[in-house]
Amino acid sequence: MIPRPIVLFTACFGAGLVTGLLGIAEVLHASVLLVVAVVLGHRTVTLLVAAVVLGMGHGTAARLFDATRCSGLLPAGPVSIEVRLQDPGREGMVSAVPVGAEKKCSGAISVRWAGQEEWGAGQRVHIRGRWVVRPGRGGRPDGVLVAQRIAPSTQGAGERIQSLRGSIVTVAERLYGARAPMVEALVLGRRHQLDPVLRDAFARSGLVHLLAISGFHVGLLAGWVFVFVRVLRVRSTAARAVSLVVAVLYVRFLGWPPPATRAVVLMTMVGLATLRQRRLQPTPLLAVCCLVVMLIDPWAVRDVGAWLSVSTIWGVTRFTRWSDSVIGRHPFVRLAFASLGATLAAAPLTAAVFGTIAVVGIGLNFVAIPLAGLTVPAVFLSLGLSSIMPGVSLSLAASGRLGLAALEALARSGAGLPGGAILVDPVGVSAIPWIILLAGVSWVLSRRSTSREAARRLAVMGCALLWGGLLIGLGSDLGPSRPGLTLYHLDVGQGDAAVIRTPQGRWLMIDAGPADRGGNAGRRVVAPFLLRKRVSSIAVLVISHAHADHIGGTEGVFDRLGIEAVLDPAVPVDDSLYLSLLDRIGAEGTEWHEARRGERWSIDGLAVTVLHPDTLWAAWREDLNEDSLVLLLEYGNFRAVFAGDAGHPVEASLRGQVGPVSLLKVGHHGSRLASGAEWVGELAPAVAVISVGRNGYGHPSKEALGNLSTVGASLWRTDRDGTVTVWTDGSVMEVMGGDRREEFVLAAAGTGILQEAR
Repeated sequence: MIPRPIVLFTACFGAGLVTGLLGIAEVLHASVLLVVAVVLGHRTVTLLVAAVVLGMGHGTAARLFDATRCSGLLPAGPVSIEVRLQDPGREGMVSAVPVGAEKKCSGAISVRWAGQEEWGAGQRVHIRGRWVVRPGRGGRPDGVLVAQRIAPSTQGAGERIQSLRGSIVTVAERLYGARAPMVEALVLGRRHQLDPVLRDAFARSGLVHLLAISGFHVGLLAGWVFVFVRVLRVRSTAARAVSLVVAVLYVRFLGWPPPATRAVVLMTMVGLATLRQRRLQPTPLLAVCCLVVMLIDPWAVRDVGAWLSVSTIWGVTRFTRWSDSVIGRHPFVRLAFASLGATLAAAPLTAAVFGTIAVVGIGLNFVAIPLAGLTVPAVFLSLGLSSIMPGVSLSLAASGRLGLAALEALARSGAGLPGGAILVDPVGVSAIPWIILLAGVSWVLSRRSTSREAARRLAVMGCALLWGGLLIGLGSDLGPSRPGLTLYHLDVGQGDAAVIRTPQGRWLMIDAGPADRGGNAGRRVVAPFLLRKRVSSIAVLVISHAHADHIGGTEGVFDRLGIEAVLDPAVPVDDSLYLSLLDRIGAEGTEWHEARRGERWSIDGLAVTVLHPDTLWAAWREDLNEDSLVLLLEYGNFRAVFAGDAGHPVEASLRGQVGPVSLLKVGHHGSRLASGAEWVGELAPAVAVISVGRNGYGHPSKEALGNLSTVGASLWRTDRDGTVTVWTDGSVMEVMGGDRREEFVLAAAGTGILQEAR
C-alpha cells in the first residue's frame, strides 16, 4: 500500500518545481531550510522540505536545459533555418525539427506553413521567415516561425516516425475527407486543422476530452488490445502486458504528452499491484502518477491540460467509489457519477482559466463515451488496415465516419443548448464558487455517508447554496439575442473597444482596448464579454490605428477567440506593440487587409464603407491619429460613424460627404482636437457615444461636449454608463447603459427622432 505522505511529498515537490522553473535563487534559500529541518530532527518536516528542494533542483535543471531549445533561443525577427518536417508541410501549423549546419539548438518548433506546394513528413526543407515569440505551455519560452520562402534540401532521408505520421495524415484524408482533422486530433493529437467553431462546440458541450489524447484514449486503446488478445486465448496476465506495451509505444509515438503519460504510469502501477495482489488507494496512487509525470516532463506542472487530466481522474475515482459502495456497480450509475465527478472536479480550473463550465457534458457523456468507445477503435483499425486489407479498411472507415458525424452533431447540439455551459470571467476568483461546490458535494458523498445521510447533507448544502447566492447571475447572457443589429461599446477604461453582432449572428470588433497597468483589456473585458455571448470567432477585427489604447487588448482576444480577418490602415509605424500584433496575425494565419478610402463591403445586410484613410490625402502619414480608420455602417435607416482618433483635419476632408447619422462614435475620446462644430453639425447624430475612462488629458473636452449638445445629441459615456448597447432593426433604435434606456425612430434620411426616453 502506498503511504499517504506521498500526497504531501508530491505537492511539495510540485511547489519546488514551479519555483525552480521560475528562478534559481530560491534553491539556496530552500537548502538553508533543509539544513534547519535536519537540525531540528523532525522526520516529516525534513521529508517535505527535501521534496521542495528536490523539486527546485529538478526545475532549475529543466530550465537550464530549456535554454538549449530552439523555441526559446531563436531571436525574434528574420530567420533562415533548415528543418526536418514532423508533419506534412501544407497550409496551417506544422511541427519541425532544426537540422543541418544551422542547428545550434535542440527540440521541435512550430511553423506557420505558407507554401502552396506540399511536402512530405520527414523531408528536409530550408525555410526563410520570421520568428514570432509566444509563450508556450505553462509559460515555457516558445514561438512560431512564419514561413515566407520554402525550398527543398537534397540532404538526408525522412525518419520513420515522421514518415509514419505523414502516412497517417494522408490515409486519413483519403478515408475520411472533410472529417480528417477530427481523425488527426483523435490519433495524433493535432488539433491545428480543426475548425475553431467545432473545437469550441466540443468545449462548450463538455466533450473536448474526446478530441485530446488523454487517459481516456490510452485506456480505450489498451482495453481493446486486451480484448483482442484475450479472444486469441492468451492468458489474462500476458494480455495485460501486451496492452500495456502497446499503450507505452503509442504514447512514445505521440511524444509523451502529460495526460497520456499519466495514463500509462497509472496503468503500469495498477498492473503491478494486480500482479502482486496488492490493493491501492486511489488518491495516493494518483499522487505517485503526478510525481512520475513531473519527473519525466517538469513543465507539465505548469500545464493546464495536465492538471485538468489529474483533477478529472480524481473526480471520477472519488465519486464512483461512493456510488459503488452505496448504490451499486450498475454501469449507468457508475457513468453518471463518473461524469458528475469529472465535471465538478475540473470546474474550478475551467472557470478560472477558460471561463466555461460545461454542465451539459454530465448528460451528454452518457451517449458520447460509449459512442467514442466504438468510433475510436474503428478509426484506428481503418488506418492500420488501409494498406494490407483495403476492403475492410473502407468498411471500418464508413463506420468511423458515421460515429464521428454523430459525435460532431452531439457536440454542436450540446453547445447550442441554452444554459448548457455556464460562462464566467476567466479570472482566479471565478474558481471560488466551484471550489465551494466541489467541497460541498465531496462532503455529501463522503466515505461514511449512507444514502440517507447523503440525502440529508444534500438538502443542507442546497439551502446553503441558495442562501449564499452562489447561483445568482450564472444564467446571465445565455439567452438568444434579438434579431437585428446590435452594437456594444465596451467599458475598457481610457481606450476604445466595440463589438457588433450582425443580424445573422456573426461578430465584428472595432479595436480591443488598452494594455496598461490596469491589465490587458482584451483578456480582462473584451474576450470574457464575447465568451458570455457564446462567441467563438470574430469575422472581422478592425484596427482603427496603432495606438496602445486601441490595440493593446488584441493579444488577449487572439488568445481566447478565433479571428478570421483583420482590417488595418496599414500605416508603417516602428512601434513594438503594433509590430507584435502583425507578427501575431502572421503566426495565426489570419487574413490581413489594408483598408483604403472608398472600399465598401457587406456582411449579413450590414454595409460598411471606408471613409478614411486616403493615401492621396496631403496629410497622410503626418499624424497617426489623423490616419485613423473611419467607417460608415449602414443597416436600413440606421447609419453610424466610427471615427477612431481622427480629428479636425480628417473631419474637414470629409465635410459634405457623409450626411446625417443615427449614431456617432465620438472621435478621440471627446478630445478638443476632434468633434468640430461643422462636422458634428453635418452628422447631427441622434446618439453620441464616448469611449473614455479616467485620464489626465481632459477627455471629454468642454468643446466637444458643447458641439454635441448644440445638435441635440443624446450623450452616452462608458465611464458613467458602463457598456453602452445599441440595438436597431433598421427603423427603430434602442440605446441602453447603466440605468438608462432611450428609444428612437429613424427617419429615412438617417436622422434620429427621439420618440421616448426612459
